Amino acid sequence: MGDLALSIAASVSTRSRRRWDTISENLTNANTSGYISESAELTAELGGDLFGVGDGVRVVGVRQNGDALLTTNAQQSQGILAQSTALQQIL
Repeated sequence: MGDLALSIAASVSTRSRRRWDTISENLTNANTSGYISESAELTAELGGDLFGVGDGVRVVGVRQNGDALLTTNAQQSQGILAQSTALQQIL
């Protein structure tokens, strides 16, 4: 049981490091124009023992916390700008 506890603690420590790296990156780039904050997504690792104890956590991925409406508006604006630029060159 002691080895299992150490294994779980090591798993959490390793995965928490990725979360802290993500948080650090967000703080470093907080004033950077156009930067979209990120968050690490964690999930529980299911254990196979008789006691129902899990095997810690794992990082599923890192996702950007962008606003979907703002992203859509920015893409539409880029399209309108490209269309206007092309029309200007023709005229």
